[in-house]
Amino acid sequence: MTAFRPLSVQAAFTLSGHYYTASQIFEQETQRIFRNHWICVGRSEQIADTGDYFLAEIGAENLIILRDAQGRSRAFFNVCRHRGTRLCHQSQGHLGETIGCASHGWQYSLEGQLRSTWRDPVLFEENIPSEENALFGCALHEWEGFLWVNLAPNPVPFMQTVSPLLNQFAPWRLASLRVAQQVTQDLQANWKLIFQAYCDRYFHPSTARRGFDSATRSPNLSTGAFLGASQAIDRHALPLPGLHGEQGNRAYYYSLFPTMMLSLYPSHAIAVRLYPQAADRTRIVCEWLCDRSAVNSEAIETWQRTHRQAWLGCEQVQRSLHTSRSNPASSLTAFDREYLRVLGASAFRLPQNYACHEGH
Repeated sequence: MTAFRPLSVQAAFTLSGHYYTASQIFEQETQRIFRNHWICVGRSEQIADTGDYFLAEIGAENLIILRDAQGRSRAFFNVCRHRGTRLCHQSQGHLGETIGCASHGWQYSLEGQLRSTWRDPVLFEENIPSEENALFGCALHEWEGFLWVNLAPNPVPFMQTVSPLLNQFAPWRLASLRVAQQVTQDLQANWKLIFQAYCDRYFHPSTARRGFDSATRSPNLSTGAFLGASQAIDRHALPLPGLHGEQGNRAYYYSLFPTMMLSLYPSHAIAVRLYPQAADRTRIVCEWLCDRSAVNSEAIETWQRTHRQAWLGCEQVQRSLHTSRSNPASSLTAFDREYLRVLGASAFRLPQNYACHEGH
């Protein structure tokens, strides 16, 4: 995420096809967006106890997300400082007191410090300075029960980026909720199409479902890294503790640039995270968050069915964007504007029919 500022764009157009198909654009997105923004990678409950860990991927980077001996959450690059061997191979698990490398026995504390090495006088110096061989780490912040990482060397402080949202989510007590069900799906579509589809579904008057009567709280992303809207709904379950007034009869929808969507309902919440894999491939992780062990399977199936249709539409659009006639319309959404600003797109203009010449 980033702290957005209003952007004036003249003669603006929606993103043309090559922004969704060109590998060069995806490489620039990786460097300028995914490596410089706060990215949600999971939930605090995944590392509830000391030594618990799971692996997260952001582009080509593989990260170990763990709980250290002091109870703090940490993120380390999943590479040994000796020869770059991957340290953890299972997607999740428990480490005990150290992180060990299977190749040559280097051991690291849960705080990332080098503890010991397999000392062979032929291969190693007698004294390897531990402070110079600690695991490489990156910034991690826990907020509302979610874990956020930033790969930038000196990232903008997390709380600064989400300051407009600090009181928005508090009534739902998201940190106290638990994942009742998780669904992962791989789509043959660019991540931006999926993000835009979510925004269209909940924020755009021509595609939003009947009943949306609240304007977006931040329609131009001028006050924070999000779009927000709400809808009056029928209540089919007891509301979460802490909700009052209309919060017990409305659904609230937020998209948090660049890769997270959050839907808040009276009885539960749904978090959707995007993991871009390539220009035309994205992994989606959907989690239902509840305060009770029971989960409404019918509601989950309904949600999956309706969103599956939207995702299928994204894949269909992705295929059409390879044509030479995928010309943009003369309008620019808030997402498009901010995306172009963050990408610095003027420096990466490609021919309008570029996708047709990239081997597709």
